[in-house]
Amino acid sequence: MVRRMLMMPLIAVGAAAGIIPIIVHLMHRQKTTPVAWGAMQFLLEAPRQQRRKARLDYWLLLLCRMALLILLALMLARPLVLASKYNPLATNTAADIAVVLDHSLSMGRRSGETTLFAQGINQVQKIAGLMRPDDSLSIVLAEHTPRRLVERPVAGTSAIAALLETLHHEDKPNTGLTDAAIPEALQAARRLINHGGNIRKLIFVISDEQRSGWLIDNQTVWHSALGGLAGLDRSVEVFSLPVNLALASPNITVSGVNLTPAFLGVGRPVQVTATVANVGPGAMGTIPLTLTVDGKAVASQQIAALEAGQAQTIRFDHTFTTAGAHWVRIAADVVDALEADNAALAAVHVWPRLPVLIIDGQLTGAGSFPASMFLQAALEPADGGALVASKVVSVSEAAGEPLDNYFVVIVNDVPELSRELVGHLHEFVTAGHGVWFILGPRATPAFFNNTLAKTALLPVTLRERRTARPASAVDVKDPASPLVALLTAAERNAFTGVALNQWWAVDLLGGDQHVVLAAANGDPLVVEHAAGAGKVVLWTTSVEGQWNNLPLVINFLPLVYETLYDLAGGSAKGLNRRLESGESIFWSGPITPALTAARITHPDASVHPATALLSSAGRWIINYSDTSTPGLYELHFAPPEIPQPVYYSVNIDRRELDPAVLGATDLAWLKEQGYLKERITEAGLAAALGAQNRGTELWPHLALAVLLLLVVETLLTRRIVRLQVQEDLPATILTGGHA
Repeated sequence: MVRRMLMMPLIAVGAAAGIIPIIVHLMHRQKTTPVAWGAMQFLLEAPRQQRRKARLDYWLLLLCRMALLILLALMLARPLVLASKYNPLATNTAADIAVVLDHSLSMGRRSGETTLFAQGINQVQKIAGLMRPDDSLSIVLAEHTPRRLVERPVAGTSAIAALLETLHHEDKPNTGLTDAAIPEALQAARRLINHGGNIRKLIFVISDEQRSGWLIDNQTVWHSALGGLAGLDRSVEVFSLPVNLALASPNITVSGVNLTPAFLGVGRPVQVTATVANVGPGAMGTIPLTLTVDGKAVASQQIAALEAGQAQTIRFDHTFTTAGAHWVRIAADVVDALEADNAALAAVHVWPRLPVLIIDGQLTGAGSFPASMFLQAALEPADGGALVASKVVSVSEAAGEPLDNYFVVIVNDVPELSRELVGHLHEFVTAGHGVWFILGPRATPAFFNNTLAKTALLPVTLRERRTARPASAVDVKDPASPLVALLTAAERNAFTGVALNQWWAVDLLGGDQHVVLAAANGDPLVVEHAAGAGKVVLWTTSVEGQWNNLPLVINFLPLVYETLYDLAGGSAKGLNRRLESGESIFWSGPITPALTAARITHPDASVHPATALLSSAGRWIINYSDTSTPGLYELHFAPPEIPQPVYYSVNIDRRELDPAVLGATDLAWLKEQGYLKERITEAGLAAALGAQNRGTELWPHLALAVLLLLVVETLLTRRIVRLQVQEDLPATILTGGHA
């Protein structure tokens, strides 16, 4: 059977131009009125046979011109006759061949002694070995952004050998770590082979057929890759050539590196945790693990063994001795199926000081602040070794204090606050900072119930003061709360010995409020809740030493510090240094010193410029989005007075660790939609490359036919003109010289 097709089908519409000669003929028919002239009657006896021949010539000329237009349109549409033993013109036509080679993270898995990507390179070599002398080759690496290894298809032994050599250089460690979208790579390949001069267009996709990369059911991206406004480009045939997926080795992954507490300070103990899992089919024996900080190994431990599907959380303890940007890495020193996921990073910022503002209920700044005396002494002991830097202001002075200079604001025993200050505190906490309310003898229920209770700052109602005689004990309601977790880890009730004499009874109005500590009768003493991106803590008893003996117990100081660290955690998270793949790097800095240049070093050591802009708030802003490659990014500045480098860690795209591959239903959908011709093996390569794709373009034959018709049209025109002259002489005489 002969299958005919058009390389440029839209131009075939021009064949309709064949009716133009008929239209022109009908519009220009001449009507004459003969005038009898008695003296010339004998001229009326013109030969009738000559007229019949003339009419036949007219019809032949009309048909010839119609055929010329139709053949010209078909010639420009480039008709092709394909695959037929009955086709006398069929030959082994050369092809433009493109290979889409998956270069995503999952192709770094090992199958036997080689990676899947190395197997893919071998498949490309086999394709090149089966190509005809006139075939051309193009290669596109399927990465986060498809990468072409050539700008145009190459042909010839030397050019193809050079291209294959370039491909071999891509098989090296720490490359191909991103995700990949096969349809987008197909689109790049299709554009490449359109530059080739051959009739046949073939694309081979060599991949592990990881389902996440094939974007199954995404009609839009697939149609964009292989189609256009007129529908799918049927002249391009796409074959899937999968690599060997027989994976028998275990695969150890390290993920979820986390540092607690959220606020990291100089000299403060930090717990570094991560999850180690075996996601491969086999068991893994001893797994050595190393903690690296700023490129230096500082600790190690090991896991005895992990069976397939098992996971374990590990913990390292560390203390940062310097402030600023740092990074930590936990790595498993094993040989497994995929090297890229054997380690995980986390970039952090360590603070030299924790700035805290204390708003005291005293009306003026004159004199000392006795209600905050114990609190300030706890924050900044006399030996000067505290991490906290505090400032105490009166209620009247607080409205003029810039809250952005602080991580935490403590509102200690105030009778009321101005509406303006309440608004500032609300913005402060919802932006990610912390506010700590401490109730005392100055607190007025009218202000708290009528103003604060109607905001997200403090959704509680003050009812009455409670007095306990004898003193009440303190009960830990939520030992897992970060406010007390460090204390209760060693002792379940770390507040034994606390004598509570007075407190405010309150009703909680918010649904997400958690009681951490309570009086013996159940009244809340310490309550926490989230407000926007920040956090609020409420103490219903004072810290001035009259309502309780808290300032005198041993755990008072740790309780104050843990509360501050937890409240400051939102501020620390605002400097997001731990990113997911594709998430933008964001940096903000003061307007002075003036930022003149910025650059970002990628995990592969390549350096890229970063654009810095001035925000409306008068700060330098950098927003950088090219973070598809996992690893450590370093941000550097000019001038050098700006603190640098700033580290950012980017996690592996977890979709690349998904083992799901294309199934029978997926392949059926691809074929049904016309996006994939066939899934083949190495044995089917030769057939896909040539045996089923013989064909011949007909435009040279049509061009010859057009030339012949032009000759015939010229001869017919000359003959008709000659006959017209012979007929016009008696007609002119008959009409008296008037046509």
